[in-house]
Amino acid sequence: MTKRKRVFRYFFDFMDGQEKWLNEMAAKGWRLVKCGQLTYHFERCAPGEYEYAVDFVAHKSFAKSKDYKAFLESMGYKTFYKNINVGIFFGSVKWRPWGEGAGQFATAPGSLRKELVIVEKKKDGKPFELHTDLTDSLTLYRKIRTAYFWYAGCLFAFALMLLIDTVQMHTVYPALGAILCGALGCLWLIPGLKTSRKVRSLKEEAETNEYDAPSTKKNISKMIAAIAIPVLLASLAYGAVKISGVPVTMGRNESKWFNHWHASYGEWSGHKQRRVTLHEGTHTFEIEINTKSGELDLSITGQDGTEYYKGSKLPTSTFEVQVDLAAKDKLTLRVDAKGHKGGFKIKWE
Repeated sequence: MTKRKRVFRYFFDFMDGQEKWLNEMAAKGWRLVKCGQLTYHFERCAPGEYEYAVDFVAHKSFAKSKDYKAFLESMGYKTFYKNINVGIFFGSVKWRPWGEGAGQFATAPGSLRKELVIVEKKKDGKPFELHTDLTDSLTLYRKIRTAYFWYAGCLFAFALMLLIDTVQMHTVYPALGAILCGALGCLWLIPGLKTSRKVRSLKEEAETNEYDAPSTKKNISKMIAAIAIPVLLASLAYGAVKISGVPVTMGRNESKWFNHWHASYGEWSGHKQRRVTLHEGTHTFEIEINTKSGELDLSITGQDGTEYYKGSKLPTSTFEVQVDLAAKDKLTLRVDAKGHKGGFKIKWE
């Protein structure tokens, strides 16, 4: 019989879904011994010997989350840090709008990839509740709800930008990305809505004056803001990039090989250039321009400044440029764009 095993899993429903699954594994006789970003390592135990709870600490500073983890261990629990975010984050800083104080900024090394604490206890028939105070539970679950909606909003923002590029480029590839981002956003949104129902249920239990629950209207406004803010910020950043003229567009596809240079994009402002070395003789440049709107200039210049070709405001066209070299030379191919939609292809022999 296998005594150890490793399971690959990722939970968009990182609270209730993950907690339920860990307890199902324990009921089958598997005890958690180690966590990775996408892995869970288990060892055999008696079925139902252990039980698990998942706690949210992404709103705390790293120092406070470590103190809290140490406090749980002092009570006899075994604990594991677990991630919500997946990736390589060394040297990164991330803003968390649901954080408290220093907990609004997560760093790596630090609290990034340590957003959750999995708590293990030997089953003794007593309720396993980490938060029994109603006010604390409400505060915590509101932060969890904001986190779900924030992640959903970020993915919806990416989907929106890709849809904009789809309209500009008239191609299906950004649309496929938009569908994927939208689907992933929904996977965050669904547990967020479940958590919102849990918040409402907890509010109904607030029967004393010790807790003054905000109005439903105010809560709905916060939920909408949690999704709308990342969408708005991403839209503003995307617009700022376009206005500034930085040569970046999410829809640009570019390929460079030893004898050709191809690019297509939704809209581009800026310039790019490429240097190629050619030997003595006559060389033919086959050029194809696709101009839907905007302006595109192209020049071919020798190392000594000799101008072999210069074209301004090129329309959609296909043409050839002959370059006669008396000796080996390094040519500079330069493309300047101003709000240009379309692309270009350059091939030489």
